[in-house]
Amino acid sequence: MTITRHEKPIPDTLPISRLFLDDLNEIIDVVAEATKGSEEQLVLKCRVAGATCDQIEELPKIAKSARKFQIDLEKRHYHFMLKLTRFGARYSAYGFTNDEKWRLFRKIEAIFEARRLPFRNLIKVVLLDTPWWISLLFGATAYFGIPFLGGHVYSLFPKVLANALLLTSIVALVAMIWYFLRGSEIVFRDSQDYEAQREDRAWKIIPAVLSGVIGFLAGIAVTYLKHAYWP
Repeated sequence: MTITRHEKPIPDTLPISRLFLDDLNEIIDVVAEATKGSEEQLVLKCRVAGATCDQIEELPKIAKSARKFQIDLEKRHYHFMLKLTRFGARYSAYGFTNDEKWRLFRKIEAIFEARRLPFRNLIKVVLLDTPWWISLLFGATAYFGIPFLGGHVYSLFPKVLANALLLTSIVALVAMIWYFLRGSEIVFRDSQDYEAQREDRAWKIIPAVLSGVIGFLAGIAVTYLKHAYWP
């Protein structure tokens, strides 16, 4: 009897992250190190905002940042591709041995992990990585349960307060969806650049602000219900 062990497939997806130019240069260095056995020049091609360039320094001239971006690196029989999309980041590597692919993946994954966006990755897991039957069950529960419970909860408050809470909740929900579904992003500045750091801090504040708004609304609702029904 022959026992065949199947090798674990190498992942082709990466965490949702916000990258900077120095991260992109580090990825290029990783690929260059993996292909150093070939003396040929590593050929680079970037695609962003409908334009193509062959030098990293040209990217800031095309756009300040991008959520749709692709970089191709080629050398002899090697080909590496990294693509940022609305739903995260994917990559492919051809011409490498299996061990080389694993080393390549771990090094690039570490770069993405350092810039990981926790909340967006959580939404990705819930929406894309959850088994279809759990997503279907959750969707059906939300579709039928939210209107039913919402109608009962709505009737517990005075009309003015109920409308104010409802409107604020809808705005907060839309803002959360807009923020959390933005996917990966690359900023065409170095991470140590002052403007890049300020913008990065501003984006990190958004989840805290949204959480605070939701907590504030919940606090108002609980306080009113407590005084109205449990004096």
